Amino acid sequence: MPDPTRQSRQRLVRIQPDAYAALDAFREVASLVVADGEHVEMDSIVGLAIRRGLDALLRDLVGGAGEEVLLKSFEQLAQESPAAVYRFIAARMRAGDVDFSTFVNNWKKFVESSEE
Repeated sequence: MPDPTRQSRQRLVRIQPDAYAALDAFREVASLVVADGEHVEMDSIVGLAIRRGLDALLRDLVGGAGEEVLLKSFEQLAQESPAAVYRFIAARMRAGDVDFSTFVNNWKKFVESSEE
């Protein structure tokens, strides 16, 4: 059953004819990759293209930033939205996406030394 709150936020957008043709042509590839040959709705293709495009734009914006700049930005984000940031980190830890072993080991040492 569709989420009624999601439907109320949908917007119509105009897509250039050549971009629409490319998305429509890509639908065959998407159907083979994500749906085992089943039909994939154009809304899904457009959503995928937008998400991937936004990811690429974000990568272009911050990809050249040094590690220190990225860490400082992440710290600032954690100050502004701590619940979202730490929920994200916990999810990544549970999923094993990132090696947090150095952090975990250092944190354990800190906790153990503060308990003495």
